[in-house]
Amino acid sequence: MKYLFFLLYKLLVRPLSYLPLSVLYGIGNFFHFFLRYVFKYRYAVIHANLSKSFPTKSEAEINEILNNYYWFLTDLMAENLKALSISEAELAKRFIYKDIEVLQELYAQQKSVSILTAHYGNFEWMLMSINKYLPMQVYSFYNYIANPYFRKEIISNRTKTGIKLLLTQEAYTFYEQAVQAPYANIFASDQSPSQIKNVYWTTFLNQETAFLTGAARYSKKHDTAIVYMYIECTKRGYYEVRFKKVVDACRHLSDDEIMKYYVDILEKQIQEKPEYWLWSHKRWKRKRI
Repeated sequence: MKYLFFLLYKLLVRPLSYLPLSVLYGIGNFFHFFLRYVFKYRYAVIHANLSKSFPTKSEAEINEILNNYYWFLTDLMAENLKALSISEAELAKRFIYKDIEVLQELYAQQKSVSILTAHYGNFEWMLMSINKYLPMQVYSFYNYIANPYFRKEIISNRTKTGIKLLLTQEAYTFYEQAVQAPYANIFASDQSPSQIKNVYWTTFLNQETAFLTGAARYSKKHDTAIVYMYIECTKRGYYEVRFKKVVDACRHLSDDEIMKYYVDILEKQIQEKPEYWLWSHKRWKRKRI
């Protein structure tokens, strides 16, 4: 059965990725109507998240963000479909990296880096391209994918430019080993924790929120520098990545101090352009006991 699903994907879905992105956006425009107005995909979750996060905004302002988010969501679906076959040349035109000197300076100091970021903008295109531009080897963790055929396909697609993927279960082993060469590891810590152990509680977007602290705990083991990575949509289908150094070394900081740096930057980024964050996720389902 697993192979059957994969075969259907290869025959029916993957061929669509070879269509020009403009055509995929057109298909997305068609599905946008059904997603937004007919099926109302996670409308209640999105509206509740936005209303609680921006209590001073009017209903009209909330609806404007909500509508913009639905447009971004269908665009993201088209872009992630295109990711299955996009060439390196086209991706290089659409995903621009800036402020690379922040990483180059740390590499010159033989310093490893923890890159803190979020599921904001096109996270998939970032994973597919980032190793090509950074001076050190880039790693990222991923959750286990049960279907072996899809697992192989996804890993192959994401690692085309050399990024190395590690299972989340391999994090402890990775950080128990001595550093052989400067590296960069990407942490997207804006997902809802599966449990409320080892979390950082804070007020985030006007709500009590739990954040995973793995980025802080693991980074301290190798005393890495902490860098925040912004992914910004400049226009439809085009993105810029910028880097901001937070600290040169983190071993002297507490987990909470590291996470506060992260949360404060992320909150400001979301407040400036909220439509590019994943509001359809149940981000606030965990409650403090």
